[in-house]
Amino acid sequence: MLTLEQLRALPVTWRALQRLPETVARENDVLPVSINEFGDVHVVLPELGSEDQSQLLEKLDFLMNCRITFDVAAAADLRPTIDLYYTGYNSEIQNCDFEFKYRCPKRWDSLRVTDDKNVRFCTDCQNSVTFCRTQEEVETLSAQGACVAFIDNSYLDGLEPYGLMGFIEAPP
Repeated sequence: MLTLEQLRALPVTWRALQRLPETVARENDVLPVSINEFGDVHVVLPELGSEDQSQLLEKLDFLMNCRITFDVAAAADLRPTIDLYYTGYNSEIQNCDFEFKYRCPKRWDSLRVTDDKNVRFCTDCQNSVTFCRTQEEVETLSAQGACVAFIDNSYLDGLEPYGLMGFIEAPP
């Protein structure tokens, strides 16, 4: 069984997330992690009894139509990790032309994972990027000159997310 630290260190790919609808991932506490060269999808399942685990694997096999490999983690550790990845799924690191000095081409998934699940590191500009869940967090951290990741929850109503923003200088 994966520990929380191991779960946070997994190299989750957007390609894997695209293979499993968010509603199914959240409903079943399943985190798609990666796809190998043969098209096999590696997922993390919640700790279940063997019969329930078999039923979940059958369901995933049907939905994703591929071979599935898996690890297991505690559901309590999986839920916030699933939330983080699916919330950030469509986000891009963007800066407003009127307020920011640099338009960053990076995406959340391209930033290096850190020990804090809400913070990633950009190897280009050498800055940490903090994932904010409220407008107040965005305003506070941005005012301090920090790079922030942010999604406007109105995207759930069909609107585009604001994406990820930060006050940073262009890399040299």
